[in-house]
Amino acid sequence: MSQDLSMARYQLERALFEHARLPLRSDRHREYLRYFVDVGDLQRLRGSDWLVVYGRRGTGKTLLLGALQESLHLELEAGTSHDLALYFTGYEFRASPTGVTVPDRVRGLGYFQVFMDDLATRLSEAVDTLLGSPSWGQRLLRGRAKLKERIERILLSISEMSQTGMPIAAFSRFERSQKAIEALNDAEEYDLNLTGSVGVTPKEFKLGAKAGAGRKRGFESRHIDEMVQNSPAIPRFVEVRKKIVELLEILEISTLHLLIDEWSALDSTATSSIQPLFAELLKVTFSGSPRISVKIAGNRYQTRFSNLMGGTRHYGLEVGADIFVAVDLDRSVMTEVEQWQFYETMLYRRLLISEPRLDLFDADHDSVPDSRFLSLIFDSQDTYHELVRSSEGIPRRFLRVFNAIAERHNYRLVEPWKISSVREAIIHTMSDDMQIGYHSEASQLLNQVQNMSTRRRSRVFYIRKDDYPIISGAVDELMEKRLIHALIRSDIPPKVRLTHEALRVDYGLWLDWMQAAGNDLSSVIADDARATDDPRVIPYQTIHTSKIDRTQLVTCSHCEHQFPRSTRSYEIRGICPNCFLPPLNNG
Repeated sequence: MSQDLSMARYQLERALFEHARLPLRSDRHREYLRYFVDVGDLQRLRGSDWLVVYGRRGTGKTLLLGALQESLHLELEAGTSHDLALYFTGYEFRASPTGVTVPDRVRGLGYFQVFMDDLATRLSEAVDTLLGSPSWGQRLLRGRAKLKERIERILLSISEMSQTGMPIAAFSRFERSQKAIEALNDAEEYDLNLTGSVGVTPKEFKLGAKAGAGRKRGFESRHIDEMVQNSPAIPRFVEVRKKIVELLEILEISTLHLLIDEWSALDSTATSSIQPLFAELLKVTFSGSPRISVKIAGNRYQTRFSNLMGGTRHYGLEVGADIFVAVDLDRSVMTEVEQWQFYETMLYRRLLISEPRLDLFDADHDSVPDSRFLSLIFDSQDTYHELVRSSEGIPRRFLRVFNAIAERHNYRLVEPWKISSVREAIIHTMSDDMQIGYHSEASQLLNQVQNMSTRRRSRVFYIRKDDYPIISGAVDELMEKRLIHALIRSDIPPKVRLTHEALRVDYGLWLDWMQAAGNDLSSVIADDARATDDPRVIPYQTIHTSKIDRTQLVTCSHCEHQFPRSTRSYEIRGICPNCFLPPLNNG
């Protein structure tokens, strides 16, 4: 064994140990570009359209939005781009009063008010940074002494309006109060019969307007009615947009990108109208300007952008019309070879951060390691491919399994890792993710899939399109929990796409099932997880909804949507998951 190889193995072992300390979540390290491996997704997000990034937990949504913000910031500083990006998360908008039950509509408006306040603050900070930069600030302010004062006035106005809103006369109330005064009164006064409060403000009423009753003469003590204006601050977010656009024009910013991560944090159950209301306020406030673009990242199975016109007034953002899916991290378009390359590059970059001397594997300095890198860790390409397969397109899971294997080997590379140890780590990691309601509809579906999958030794199963709406809630729950996954379109024969939905069981879960069924894992061979159009196979791998208890179904009288009583929105709030209204027909 050469001395160079021994040194390389030693550096790798150091990196394995240090790598276990690196955060798996991007919001923990916030060095987005340093960890980011681009496969073209950044370019897809650079446009001015309103865009969505879908992805379940661990797929890289935060890393992608963070990398976009960092790259645009660097380009803005260098003068190669005039786009500004501001990053937010849904968790930052949640503000709840204590001891008070707040309607969803009020809560949604409250969350949006917090967002607007945060926007004003971060916009002000970004402008301060820009004006303080030699390349940008000096060029913009040269010979324009009053421009900075104008910018400061606009920022102050944005801050004030975002916090308190602007009063609207039509919503003002004038309430009567009696006040004892001493007055000389020798003129006729008429009783205007002003009692209670007035909902709409007449032009003749002024703040503090007074009206008396009866005819009085002489200097005497008397009571008068005093009209007092009570004008709550009604948010006027469109006015904020106008000020923001004015500011962008002055600063010569082409597009302001508002990056909203963790959208589902607004309501993780997606059972209320909060998310659609927040989306509606976004649309009303910002959609009128081509200079402002909104990019949202969220879990598809916990996201509701609109009420889907479910028997009531439509509100929110319509996907495909108001906002478009730019990246779906749950449905990777990478080929198998591209996935191998992606995970190798991602792993090498993280280990290189842990141990900089691993650059000995990168003679070309392109962040792509040579062949020695993987060969020192895994005993074969197949073993490495097994690890990639177990990730199911979820980078965080790949890293969790990798760290579990390293820990099992005490972070040593006395000999390369074998496929048996990889599979043991896959099953161990998978067991941590098994959280599903016992005897729930999702549990019944999964049990049926398990029986078919272990008997047929295939991870693929089918659901007839006619039956899919009946169990769509259970399917979504299993998808959200990453126990099953959607097949990409190219893996489903056209003939099958017309009649069936095709899905696959998570690889780690399938291995666990196979082991529990008494199979030797060393001899288990996974299928390619592609759908078939063989009529001799499909019937034996198709879900029978008749075997799932459907007696507890609810049909909504508002939108005719049918759903099980176990649906979270109905269990938690007694409302339909489609239109957010209480179903009148509980049949």
